[in-house]
Amino acid sequence: MSESIASGIYAQFQGEHFIFLNSKLKPDMLRYVMFHELAHYLFHEPSQTKRGPRFCEEVITRNHIEAEIVTALLNTHGKTQSA
Repeated sequence: MSESIASGIYAQFQGEHFIFLNSKLKPDMLRYVMFHELAHYLFHEPSQTKRGPRFCEEVITRNHIEAEIVTALLNTHGKTQSA
């Protein structure tokens, strides 16, 4: 997938929340991106959307790392490992 095409985006507009997912993603990546954007909605709303995309590089980086951790936990929940 091209770097210029977003995999997923969480946004808030006029009090409504939106998560957009790229329909061209493969199922495993689609699930991963969905969990990542859902984590932003659950834990970071509205810090990134109120002040715009350049509001603070440190906070954006921290929010991204937190979303990645939540994604990893949700994406592996319920999966069993082979013995």
